[in-house]
This record gives sequence, structure tokens and C-alpha cells, in this order.
Amino acid sequence: MPTEPLPGLSRLGQLLESFTSAGLAIRQRTAGRPRPLPPATDPAAYRIIQEGLTNAHKHGRDHEVRLLPAYGPGALDITVRNAMRAGPAPAGGTGLGLGLTGMRERARATGGFLSAVARPAHPGMDRLTKREREVLGLVAGGLSNDDIARRLYVSPHTAKTHVNRIMTKLGARDRAQLVVVAYQTGFTRFCRHLWRPGV
Repeated sequence: MPTEPLPGLSRLGQLLESFTSAGLAIRQRTAGRPRPLPPATDPAAYRIIQEGLTNAHKHGRDHEVRLLPAYGPGALDITVRNAMRAGPAPAGGTGLGLGLTGMRERARATGGFLSAVARPAHPGMDRLTKREREVLGLVAGGLSNDDIARRLYVSPHTAKTHVNRIMTKLGARDRAQLVVVAYQTGFTRFCRHLWRPGV
């Protein structure tokens, strides 16, 4: 019995309509010229957007989200942005954490990565430099110090120093707590999904 092909971005309009019908206000625009994506990337991009919108609907503060797929020469960047409700993480480890984990795994499977970035909400968030905010997003996205060093073209020692300074400013006792702070106080969620044409 033939199976239905996995949905891709050609069905993005239908996906957005389903969330709109459920009460989510979506402000969507596309940057760059849309083009066919590699077979593995197309359904992954669809699922990442689906999961991002699901998280925004479940955990967002005002049921409004901004979506920006941006096509570059050799990459597709997907930005999902929404205001987060303050409060503890969902009980039992379900909800937002698992959603971010799923998006991260889908991005990594096709050579990309996911980053979560928080706007000032925590008492120490406004003390972070622009570079420290960038590093915080990469930490929240699951990157190690070595990964961050390669991503930002700095030494592992410099990456570790940034992470330690962020922990001090945010009062985080360890890296795991730093990730929790980033998620719980987060405003912006950004995931970047890289691909190579023809792969």
C-alpha cells in the first residue's frame, strides 16, 4: 500500500491555516527567492516550523508569532519568534523542552543547528554583551564549548570564558541551569537550518 509522501514547504500555507484556525496569530514573510530543497531538508524544514508554531501556541504569552523563512545562496534560515510566558518549565519534562530537542535533532540530521536566544527578562540578562547573548543562544541550542569556538571562530578557551561570564551574570550554578534560564526567560526562538544545494 503506497504511503503518503512527507509534507514539505509546498504545504506551508495549509499548515499556517491550521494554526490560525486554532487561534494563533501568525505574521509570516519570506526572504530571498524560494527554491526546491534537498529531499531530506524539505520535510525537516516543514517539521521544524510545525514544532516551532506548536510551542508558540502552547507556551506563548499572547498567541502571536512571527515566522521568517529566509533563503540564502546555500542555506535556509528559519526564524520563529514569540513572547514567552513567565513561570517554571512544564512538569514532567514535557512540552517546550522536548519540542526544542526535536527541532534540534531534525536540524542536525541535515547539517544544521538550532539556537534559542532570550531577550532581557532575567535580572542579569541586560548585562550580557552582544557576543554573550550569541553564545547563550548557542549553549541553549545544545552546542559544546568546542562547537561554539568553531562556530564563532574563536579558541575553546575564549568560548569557555564567555560561558563562565554568562553564568556569573545570570547567577547560574552550572551549564544545565544556564540552559533552563535561557528557555524560561526566552523571548526569541531562532533556528537555523543549513543545507547545500544538490545534496
